[in-house]
Parts: sequence; C-alpha cells; structure tokens
Amino acid sequence: MRPLPSRLLWDARLAGQTLAVADLGPITDQTGAYAIQDDITALSRSVPLGWKLGATSTASQSALGLEGPFYGPLLAPFCHANGAQISGAGSFSPGAEGEFALILGVDLPARAHTYSEQEVSDAVAAVCPALEIAGSRLSGGIVGADPRHLIADGAANVAFVRGTPVADWRHFDLAAHCVALSINGDEKATGTGALVLGGPITALTWFVNVLSKKGRGLAAGEIITTGTCTGFIPLKRGDSVHVDFGDLGSVGATLA
Repeated sequence: MRPLPSRLLWDARLAGQTLAVADLGPITDQTGAYAIQDDITALSRSVPLGWKLGATSTASQSALGLEGPFYGPLLAPFCHANGAQISGAGSFSPGAEGEFALILGVDLPARAHTYSEQEVSDAVAAVCPALEIAGSRLSGGIVGADPRHLIADGAANVAFVRGTPVADWRHFDLAAHCVALSINGDEKATGTGALVLGGPITALTWFVNVLSKKGRGLAAGEIITTGTCTGFIPLKRGDSVHVDFGDLGSVGATLA
C-alpha cells in the first residue's frame, strides 16, 4: 500500500529529504491540500504556535498561478529564536523572506459575520520583526510548483524566526514601513508592508475571515506571519540572513 501523502511529506521534512511530485499522487483541489496539511499537523503531535500566510503579494500570486493567498501552520519544532542556527533546511531549495508577524492579545472566534480591520487591529497585542525560511519537500523547489503541493507541504514553511515583540506598535504605519534583507552582510532586497495585501493588518483580516468561514478561530497568543515583504531570496548552507525593520528592530539566522 502506498504511504499517505501526509506521512511522506512529514517523514521527508524530518529527514531533510525531498520527494518526487509523482510520489504524492493527485491532489485535486485546495480542500484536499489543506486536509493533508491538517494530517501533517496531527502527525507532528504539535499544537501550532501560529500560522504563516503565503502569496500575499501580487508578484507571489502571479509567480505561483494563484488568485489569492494561502496559509499553513507554524509548528513548534521549526520555530526559532532570533540568531538561531537552523539545520536541515539546505535540502529544501530554501529562500529567505522578511515578514511582519502579529501576536494576538485576545481570541478571535469563528462567527457568522465578518471581522472588520479595526476589530482585528484591536486584537493585535504586539508586532514582531520576522524571518521565514521557505522551501519545499518536493524536488524542484518552490518556483514552478503546483500551489496545491505547496499548501499540502506546510504552505512551503521550512523555519520561522521571530524577533523581539513590540507592544507599542500602533504609532507605526506598518503598510509604509520599510524592510531590508541582507545575506552575509550584502543587502539583497527591500520592500514595505504594503506588499502583503496592502498591509499586515489587511492580510491578517483576510486570514481571520477565511478561517472563520471554515468554522475555525484564532486564540490569544497565536502568532501570524503575514507574508514576504522582500520576495524570496535563495539561500545556501552557511548563509547568514539579517532582516532590518528599522525602529521595529531586526531579526536574523544562519543556515547550518
């Protein structure tokens, strides 16, 4: 009997190995892809610390052939402190992404009517500078991949690195705020929060309402990283990544 796609993807993630797309079998739609994602979370025996959003920029959506964003869980074994040495990522065609991460201070339960941006903004207790290492357990990497495969594969998350939370974030214009990503001391990309659906709060509001329609809510303490403001910058083993968020701080990591 062929192993389930969730088992194949989870074992590949743990082993630092890649799979051929054909090994997974067909994934007919996003509903099936998210079901595999949920199965992987169950296999991990880990309660997600939060969520990652992907393809929140028009450039990302265009590159992946998507009409909108997607999302996936941030599993505890792959969440790291600022300055971490991250091992096991090099096999997954990894890339660095500078992102805003938002920490909820109150629950946002599922409900019949949509949440407004103001309600979602009021629920955010802190903003963090964040770095996501993205990649794929499928041979060929992210570029040109079927979005259903990326969703099933943890929404292409490899590792998440969080900087210091900033509670006094409301005087910052997150949409206009600049983010600069450097590798080994050389600046490679810059962007602003506006690249993620117009702003991090807008991106979070989209996500809250998507989950709510599925009968799922978010809990106080969960962290949501809202998508890349710097694009996907390829990495190799030994690279040191630094993301500068100006007055909001910075975050970094090294691929071991």
